[in-house]
Order: sequence, then C-alpha cells, then structure tokens
Amino acid sequence: MRTSGFTLIELLITISIMSLAMGLVGPLAIEQLDKFRAQDELVKLEKTIKNYRRLAFINHQTITINLTDSQMTVETNGEPGKQTQFEFLIFQPQQLVINRNGFMQPSRVSAQYSEQVKTLEFVNAGVY
Repeated sequence: MRTSGFTLIELLITISIMSLAMGLVGPLAIEQLDKFRAQDELVKLEKTIKNYRRLAFINHQTITINLTDSQMTVETNGEPGKQTQFEFLIFQPQQLVINRNGFMQPSRVSAQYSEQVKTLEFVNAGVY
C-alpha cells in the first residue's frame, strides 16, 4: 500500500538541484549587493561634500577635506574635525579645500570600487 507523498530519493534530488542553483546564483547576488552599497556610499559622499560647501558658505569658514585610502577627514579652519570610514570606496590621496564662499578646489573627486574608478564632478557656480 502506497501513500501519497515524495520519496527520499525525490527529495534529495530536489535539494541537490536547489543547492547547485544557489551555488551559481549566490555569488552574483552578493556581488550586486556590494555594488549597490558602494554606489550608496558614493551618493553619501557627494551629499556630505555638498553639505560642507553649504556650511563653509554659511559660517564663512574654510573647510579642508582629506581623502586617503577609505577614510575622509574634515578640518575646519585648521582644526581637526570629523572622520568618516568607508567600507567599499577607496581613495587616492586627495585634498579638497572649500573656501568661505563655498567654492571647492579641486572640483573633482575620484573614488575606486573594485576595479572601477568613479569621478564626482562639482560645479563651482555657487552653493546650492
């Protein structure tokens, strides 16, 4: 007498096929997730720099941003300030100087994720 259901062999074959599929798709999904996180960090970096430009203009102070490896260090009027660590972005040593009018030199920031180099271009037409 046979009852309805699956045999042990059928279950093992199904589980092995699912495991094989996850083994092929899993690394691609993790890579995409890391890519999205790096893009999110890049957007946060852009917003942070724009915010410091506004602060420099409003407070009439010079702000210096140093980018090295995966760290951003901010100095206000020569005084050390906030440090931010990035998980996915890597920077060549760069120094951005924002004057009291909110203008930044240089106006370009480069960051690297994996093998890709991303460049943020800031317009020095005033603080927005």
